[in-house]
Amino acid sequence: MEKRKKKRHSIRDFIQESHLLDKIYLEIDAKTVIRARVMDLSLNGIGFEIDALEQMDKENFEKMSSVFVKLFFDSEVIFAEVEKIWDIITVVDDREVLRGGFQFSVIASEDRIKLSKLVEEIRETR
Repeated sequence: MEKRKKKRHSIRDFIQESHLLDKIYLEIDAKTVIRARVMDLSLNGIGFEIDALEQMDKENFEKMSSVFVKLFFDSEVIFAEVEKIWDIITVVDDREVLRGGFQFSVIASEDRIKLSKLVEEIRETR
């Protein structure tokens, strides 16, 4: 059963066909700053993937429920507070990868407009 209020849009095809390749990523402030790849995006949430977390970062990540993030794309930055909805550690090509999803809880109006434009750009590319 789909629990999301808004459809998430995969950015894999989008970033491969756009000028944003290697310029769209997420920084998670979990005592230390953790950089993550953005996997999908909507106006309500964001899916992400992190390679090779240190043990301390894993423990911090498991404990957190709400955290601040920065979403970087092109020359823009979106600041938001998010709630961790889910996460799982999987093994891909003999390396641990943490995958998860955040739901936006607090985001400024200006950043909501930036997010809306980014989601629309991704939609148009698909």
